Amino acid sequence: MVRNFGELRSSLDPQFASRRLYGGKTVKTRPLKPITMVVWALSIVTTLLVLRVVGWMLFGIDQGTPQLIEYATEVVDSDRLRLLAADGSRLNSEDDSYAFYDAQKIFFDNELLPKAHTPVLDGPPPQAAFSSFKWCPFDERQIGIDWYAVTKLKDGRLFISGGEPRQGSIWRVPGDTKETFKSNRTFFYDPATGSYSKGPNLLQPRTGHSATLLEDGRVLIAGGGSPLLTCNIREIEIFDPKCNKVSLVGVMNKPRASHGVALLHNGKILFVSGRTSNEFSDAEESLTSTVELLDLNTSTCTIVGQLHQAREYLEVFPVGSSDALVLSGSTDAFRDDPKDSHILKAELYKGTRTGKAESVFHTPSLDELFNRLIGTRFFR
Repeated sequence: MVRNFGELRSSLDPQFASRRLYGGKTVKTRPLKPITMVVWALSIVTTLLVLRVVGWMLFGIDQGTPQLIEYATEVVDSDRLRLLAADGSRLNSEDDSYAFYDAQKIFFDNELLPKAHTPVLDGPPPQAAFSSFKWCPFDERQIGIDWYAVTKLKDGRLFISGGEPRQGSIWRVPGDTKETFKSNRTFFYDPATGSYSKGPNLLQPRTGHSATLLEDGRVLIAGGGSPLLTCNIREIEIFDPKCNKVSLVGVMNKPRASHGVALLHNGKILFVSGRTSNEFSDAEESLTSTVELLDLNTSTCTIVGQLHQAREYLEVFPVGSSDALVLSGSTDAFRDDPKDSHILKAELYKGTRTGKAESVFHTPSLDELFNRLIGTRFFR
């Protein structure tokens, strides 16, 4: 009687019961017992699971924004947003990642959002009247500068700050050339006369920063990076056109460039997300998800929470007395597919959150631990 599969195989194939090895030595092979097969299977599965866990520890489990601190925003239902094209037709932001950029009017809770305050000098804006990502408010090809910030002053002049030389363009800004230009320069442009004049130097050279016109006519200059494109500037400056002077007004908790900024109706300034330095990064692709609130009365910046999804090249609109709507933006995680790189999720900052954000439980990856211990990331 054949008692198991091994005996059946041996009776049919004598070579299975004994195999001749090199050197003339013969050994007998024994069939695997069921319990041995189970142990081997469990060992393989366990090994695969361990490798998966190690991978999670090295590279992180989440591919989005980790919740390091409490959220400062709530995700906005798409029914509360209405995007209209130039012909009045409604755009679907859920299906079209470019809907926001193509919108000429945006309604939130049936209230029309204000357009950006910076004018277009050389004809109508291409495609969008809202997005700074596609709408260039000034023709940098004419002035010879990239990554600058421009703001319309109360007297109608444009205040141009920072940036870096643009290759292959006609240099029109007076007093400098491509070779002598420094990223701490500021200039004025008068649309009435078409003339430029030089302004005071910034305290920090900046590219990719923001310039926000305040109610009293001053300009708040924040964020950005050095000419080497490292986002390492935390100092916040303010330009006063009355005395033609730039002075330090505060310090950010995190340096950020290509961020969003909004002057809230209560007078406070909100800085949202953007790109940051690796040592300050708290999201994928060296982005920061944090939201900071600047109180000019005390010159203090406070992190009030984070977004549900980190982003850069975003738009922030003041809503109500102290709220703000965060729209659009992009992430580098899917640069191969522009449809996926643009963020469709809108978020609403609640101004009732004015205190410092609290930390939440977070299991750090080995990459984060390396960064905390020796200041270096190995897997980014």
